[in-house]
Amino acid sequence: MIYRYACDCGERTEEVLPMNKSKYLPKCRKCKKKMYRNYGAEHGGVIDHAGNYPMESDAAGVHPDQVPETRAFDSAHGVPTEYTKDGNPIFTSRGHRADYCRAHGLYDRNAGYGDAAPKNITEAMNRSRNPKVRMAKAIMAGKVPMPEFRERE
Repeated sequence: MIYRYACDCGERTEEVLPMNKSKYLPKCRKCKKKMYRNYGAEHGGVIDHAGNYPMESDAAGVHPDQVPETRAFDSAHGVPTEYTKDGNPIFTSRGHRADYCRAHGLYDRNAGYGDAAPKNITEAMNRSRNPKVRMAKAIMAGKVPMPEFRERE
């Protein structure tokens, strides 16, 4: 098995070892401290299991120009959140993700016990900050006419 290691000084290495040596931690060649196992590098940068935090979310993302406004909203609602340069929120834990979703009126269709989930679709639409959802609600209420769709030429 190939095991990859990293050190706080920036040194990286990999070793081929039998599986019964998986707890082995080599010493760094530069600073002589014990290195730590670099699981992200071993799995191509993706550790795919439940509890994979920090987690970046495309679905809950905002336009990069909206990040300052959304950060202020998050802080005002007790959910301070960092964002990528593309506007995707970075969740630090399952609780952080659930609180963020609750504050923004978002729901996870695969939610587990204790996760934010709508009681009904009307509640979900009322709480949403998404402009598309607000437009759909206005159309359903008859406040805005249904847009005309044309076939592409």
